[in-house]
Amino acid sequence: LEQNLKTNYPDLPVKGVYQSPVAGIYEVYTSGRIVYTNQDAKYFFVGNLVDIKQQKNMTEERIAELGKIDVKSLPLNQAIKYVKGKGERTLYIFSDPDCPYCQRLEQNMVGVDNVTVYVFLYPLTSLHPNAEKV
Repeated sequence: LEQNLKTNYPDLPVKGVYQSPVAGIYEVYTSGRIVYTNQDAKYFFVGNLVDIKQQKNMTEERIAELGKIDVKSLPLNQAIKYVKGKGERTLYIFSDPDCPYCQRLEQNMVGVDNVTVYVFLYPLTSLHPNAEKV
């Protein structure tokens, strides 16, 4: 299947291929989303796989699981660190310096106390072309 994906869709950034709960159907994790296909990778199912009996969205659960970051692996020495109060709680922020939502988060952080904050600069130049210059 992985070879079929590479051959048929060389520009598709596949991060992982896994067996789904449905026999003969595989989940393909790509760019923060999951699509489903068979061994041929000729057709894709786009949408959510739902376990009706359990009333669980299997696709959402898998995306959350696959998108987890082990905070122990973060390069804290490369982050901007500041401590407010005793700093007993820890917060990791990935921030684009030119992003208005990130700037709003920083303003809201003024009222937060007793926290150690690690800020990782993460310029999204596709959205904010000047982010690396700010």
